[in-house]
Amino acid sequence: HLKQCPRLVVPVQELEIVNPPPFSSSFQQHRRGMRRFHSELEQDSRPWKKRSLGKDPEKTAAAAAADSSSSNNNDNNKNSSSKKQRSLKTRSVGHLSKSLRPSKDFEAALLEAYQASETVLQQIFGPSAQSLCFGSIIQGVHLDGSDLDLCFDLPGSNPDPVVLYPNGKVNNTGQVNALRSVCDNLNGTGFTCSEQRFWSHMKVPIIILKYTSSTGIEVEADLSVGTVFEQTPKGFTDRLVRRLLAQSPKALGIVRIVKLWAKVEKLNKAYDGYLNSLGWTLLVLAWLMIRGDIGLHCLYQEEADELGQGGDRTILPPSLHVDPDEAADEDENEEEKGTDDIIEDLGEAPTAEDLSEFFRWVAEWETWWPQADETSGPYGISLVDGEVTTVPKPPKVYHDTSLFFIEDPGVRLSTERSENVARALKKGTWATTVQRCLVAANSLAKEAAEEKDGSEVGGARESRWCTELKRGLEQLKEESTLPAAAPWRARQAPVGLLQRPPQAMVYPWQRNVLQQGHQAWNSNEPPWKRARNFVGGGKGGGKPGGSDTLCRWWQRGQCWDGDRCKLRHSM
Repeated sequence: HLKQCPRLVVPVQELEIVNPPPFSSSFQQHRRGMRRFHSELEQDSRPWKKRSLGKDPEKTAAAAAADSSSSNNNDNNKNSSSKKQRSLKTRSVGHLSKSLRPSKDFEAALLEAYQASETVLQQIFGPSAQSLCFGSIIQGVHLDGSDLDLCFDLPGSNPDPVVLYPNGKVNNTGQVNALRSVCDNLNGTGFTCSEQRFWSHMKVPIIILKYTSSTGIEVEADLSVGTVFEQTPKGFTDRLVRRLLAQSPKALGIVRIVKLWAKVEKLNKAYDGYLNSLGWTLLVLAWLMIRGDIGLHCLYQEEADELGQGGDRTILPPSLHVDPDEAADEDENEEEKGTDDIIEDLGEAPTAEDLSEFFRWVAEWETWWPQADETSGPYGISLVDGEVTTVPKPPKVYHDTSLFFIEDPGVRLSTERSENVARALKKGTWATTVQRCLVAANSLAKEAAEEKDGSEVGGARESRWCTELKRGLEQLKEESTLPAAAPWRARQAPVGLLQRPPQAMVYPWQRNVLQQGHQAWNSNEPPWKRARNFVGGGKGGGKPGGSDTLCRWWQRGQCWDGDRCKLRHSM
């Protein structure tokens, strides 16, 4: 059995090293185990060290002190970990919605970064340059750690800087040059450029900046050129969302929890084919509007602080439904109060039943979504109309495009066009989203029934769904601090609140390695041809009349041509 267990710790005389198979990470683990084994063996073979401690009282006292300090450190670590576990526990959905409000220190860090960005722009482009904030901060749904979305106009230029070549392609040279000027003049400003997105096909190139406030809080700012995009002012949709959320604290709490849930479940990236954060916000508002919790008339009534606190554009809009005195008291007593000691009036905070109804409404969307036919066009959710209405047919529809449509209210009111916020949604990703919504609806419905029946009574009652949600958020924070994995390593699928086992995604070329061994690399062909045959699958196996090259978009599950694709869709 020693040969079957190569990493088994055995005496040196009986040890036999069995080399692990190639391309395996267990070899490094095997070497670490061997080093640990030799160090333990060396300590056990020196009994005089233990006897010498008993002869010298000073050494004995020092060793005892070291043992006591190590035990105290272990106890402190245990206490800190138990505190962290207690902080993850949440009594109800209402308490979770209140705990998601951004802290006072983070709000101050956002304002400091916003004003510092305007100072930098004025130093580079002149005193007429001003930064404009948009995104979740204007909506009022931002959380601790949310990004600061900023844009600015070049003095004397068009607010909509998108320029097209005669062939219809994007010409973003002017925007890229302006952003490069910003990156070249960041020394001594407190900003550092962490990423540049200057791809030639991007209509809105951006740079991602990092700013550390005077209190040590790091803020990430996304900076772009132009305050108008396709005849719609940037931030106009965000101001409309703020007007609707200002009507009801419950609406604000539901939006924050749903956005956090989508983030934990990894269902909020349009690049991956899912609904983006704005889409989830509009979806919650549409459900509340249909249910009658918010009114349609507020779209046309400006909120007092939507352009800045008190109308001052140099100050960010304050958080919605927060009393400044109450927020200050909560920040001072945040560390002193435990979860079980919080006694507060939740007021219009959302409940588990509210969230369960929303997730079930999304999961059963096919039951209330109208079916399009030859006489009627496609349908979409419109906040401007307050219902599901007909929308113009998109110019191009692919075989995997989802029928779900959410209209952008800002584009509709400014240009009378219907633009789909969910245009990146695919049939497969939408089916996954619907399934996750159904799971969440069932879990929350069970907790809501337990609350009504009184099966769990007392202040120490814990909402399992909320606790799992906060635990998933902590895992995301830990993952963000880890170094990025190499692109050739197997990646894990997102694990949701169901505690699904992680499934490693194996790329097709990895399957070739497992099936063919090293035959593709042991041939006498030159390296470039060997690599081409390996990725493309070699000769043969293509479609009739098509190419033998493997379709890379099919490998990612995003080939829009389907069966009409001329490339190969098989391994």
